[in-house]
Amino acid sequence: MPLESSPESPQPLRVVVGALKAWVERTNAIWVEGQIIQIKRRAGYAVHFLTLRDKLA
Repeated sequence: MPLESSPESPQPLRVVVGALKAWVERTNAIWVEGQIIQIKRRAGYAVHFLTLRDKLA
């Protein structure tokens, strides 16, 4: 079900993040080709954030 929103009636961030999480969990594996330009590691966490760039864009 799509989220209903407008400038007058925005959705809370937690609702949007939950909807995106559910959508990503339903997708199959996606292989991506690009260049890693930045890696952010947070001490004490097993999660790393990558900044990717399309080599041709």
